[in-house]
Amino acid sequence: MCLVVTVQNTSIAQKQLLGNLTNSSFEAIEFATVQLDSNNYTSTDRNGFFSLSIPQEVSKVRLIIRALGHETIDTVINLSYKKNYLKLQMTEKTFYLKEVEIKPEFTVYDRKNWTIHDFVIDQDKIVVLYSWFKKRKLGVYNLVGESLQSYEIDNSYKSLEKSYLNTFLLLGKKEFIELAFEEGKLKEIGKNSIDFYETLIQGCIAEVNDALLFKKYSIHNKRVQYYTYNDATKRTMVYEVFDLDGAIISQSYYNEIISLYKMEANSNGFNRIDEGLWDGNMLDLAITVPLMRIISQFLHLELKEVKADEFLINDTLYVLSYIDEVFQQIDLKTNKAQKMTLSGFEWKSKNDHIVQDQLTKAVFLIKEEKNIYSFNNTLKNAGFEYRKVLNIKGSFPEKFVLSNNVLFYISYDYKNRSILNRLFLSDR
Repeated sequence: MCLVVTVQNTSIAQKQLLGNLTNSSFEAIEFATVQLDSNNYTSTDRNGFFSLSIPQEVSKVRLIIRALGHETIDTVINLSYKKNYLKLQMTEKTFYLKEVEIKPEFTVYDRKNWTIHDFVIDQDKIVVLYSWFKKRKLGVYNLVGESLQSYEIDNSYKSLEKSYLNTFLLLGKKEFIELAFEEGKLKEIGKNSIDFYETLIQGCIAEVNDALLFKKYSIHNKRVQYYTYNDATKRTMVYEVFDLDGAIISQSYYNEIISLYKMEANSNGFNRIDEGLWDGNMLDLAITVPLMRIISQFLHLELKEVKADEFLINDTLYVLSYIDEVFQQIDLKTNKAQKMTLSGFEWKSKNDHIVQDQLTKAVFLIKEEKNIYSFNNTLKNAGFEYRKVLNIKGSFPEKFVLSNNVLFYISYDYKNRSILNRLFLSDR
């Protein structure tokens, strides 16, 4: 880490900490997390700059900076003046996956003696997270299905997803690894905690107009929020889906639980809520059978997601809100929303899937896992038009991924073995 501090006298009410973050090649590092020990934090912008305000009386702070693929900066800064300038340089991390010998015998579409946990599609490669003879592995295949690489990984890694930067995130219980292809081989480029992922990465859909677009769930408040982060700190709400009925029912359950618990606890002589010993865990209040029942009902309701699908075409976000059966079009340049009619879509159907081609950006509806419809949009109306019958192989198909007019998915054979399949969506 390289650290340069300069100072300047000013007459502002609070102290300021301003800085610029680069790598060893002096290239700006964007979207790095900059945090002080007082839980005051921000992120660097596209040029690597950040700014934090600090109470006047503070003379020393602990500065922690984290960025994917780089060593964490953890240092103490003396704030002798009201405005403090920093120039910081982060060191790149180097990671190595353990590659194993490949013995090609069949393609990825023929394999049946494994358990597929997840997969992602790159432009010309498939990355599969799977278990084989109680060993967790990452396999890399070309689109024909031929094996290119295989890596042994820890069994704690459970899922795999593609980030908005087109890197791959291998998610575990406590940490995640960021992966990318370098010179044709899959390499580790960063590692961080799951808390870091959940706070700053999870739900990021895309980068639009120099801003990051997020989709975040609030299960307790029964909301789905779409918002953008611009200039690292400015959060702008784009659209919100709110299950009002669900929120009212959830709140009534909560109030009844608290009331019933206090009545039962006071009769027993110990009330953990009034004693300040309750951390919000509902199961700690289940001191009687009636309370256990109502808490179980409450938790079941809490886990029920507010359903909303979305897709992005150029600078326009389309949101399907299943709660109020509304199809919304939002111009992300102006944040103006327009409600549209949507034909060829059944809101109550439970087996429909919206998929968007990763390369062409075309949008399709897989209906009842049997037929596929293509999305067409006019100025005020939009709809899904029938395209073809799908010949889905196996049972219980899941995780549909569309790339370059080829549909990939997981299904199960009669022995409940997982299979990776593909379908070509040829022209009509």
